[in-house]
Amino acid sequence: MNVRHGLAAIPLLIAASVLCCGRQGTASPPIDQFANPQGDASRAVAKGDFSLKAINRFTVVVPGVDADYELLRTKFRISVIQGTSDVIVKNDPNSFNNRAEAYAIKYNRYLFAQLGCNPAKPLEPCEKYK
Repeated sequence: MNVRHGLAAIPLLIAASVLCCGRQGTASPPIDQFANPQGDASRAVAKGDFSLKAINRFTVVVPGVDADYELLRTKFRISVIQGTSDVIVKNDPNSFNNRAEAYAIKYNRYLFAQLGCNPAKPLEPCEKYK
């Protein structure tokens, strides 16, 4: 009788461990967060948030802006998109990292246009941002 009860508990233990620990740390933020980069940047500017969007690669990268992260952060606040990494899937434009990069390019370029900054020369003075 004890053996049967013990065997019956195995599926429950497996299910509990999968629910508890099975995919720990692998969940990515929802992809929908990349749906409207210009709208998101516009709302941020309206709130006085002029942070650039960055992604994690081998180092932190600010897509759409031609300068090194370390130099950019001397002039701008930078917000890294959580969940990005150095994993690049070249043939899948819908991968999380590729969508995050495309979003950051559009977000940063829109933000720079609003601030009167040149993305090719971001350390030069901007019309509306010091």
